[in-house]
Amino acid sequence: MEDLISFVESKGGRISQNEQGEFVWVDLTNQKVDDQDLDIFMQSGVSQITYLFLSGTQVTDEGLAKLTYLRRLEDLDLGGTEIAGIGFANVKFSSLKKLSLYECDMLTVDGFKEIVNCQNLEKLDLIESNIDDQFLQEIAKLPRLKTLWADYTRLTNAGLPYLNDMTQLKSLSTRGTAVTREGMLQLWKHLPDLNKELIM
Repeated sequence: MEDLISFVESKGGRISQNEQGEFVWVDLTNQKVDDQDLDIFMQSGVSQITYLFLSGTQVTDEGLAKLTYLRRLEDLDLGGTEIAGIGFANVKFSSLKKLSLYECDMLTVDGFKEIVNCQNLEKLDLIESNIDDQFLQEIAKLPRLKTLWADYTRLTNAGLPYLNDMTQLKSLSTRGTAVTREGMLQLWKHLPDLNKELIM
């Protein structure tokens, strides 16, 4: 654990404890951290990390495998990285509830086929990423997804039918996309509990 604390502090990041004294929160946002640096999560043997923020770092899909011991991870922020998604094939985030991939412009549909193995995801942030309608076909395979932020992406009305059976989805944000009120009206026929504020 001391190794992890020293590493985080040396990178200018932050690490915090919960009430039980467990280190559960690591924030390395916008720090010079790459795949090799993630070795620390294996070497330290720490498994109780619940929140990990790696946005704006140099982490890629290759490095994700080094997070395999973080079995209690619930919130992972990879925004602004070059993540494509294929790295999720090498790690099982069974506890992950929130995944942030905003401003990720290297995402691929094949990558999302691996991401959707995180079957407990409830919140997915894809704001200003490069996703289009085809990605929704994979996202629709997340049975517990409640919130999807897809603002300023390439989504259109044509992709919305993929979401028709996502009965757990309560909030969908599509500001700055080609999604129109007409498209949302059709979706509401299938998902009457979806937000009706029509945030665009």
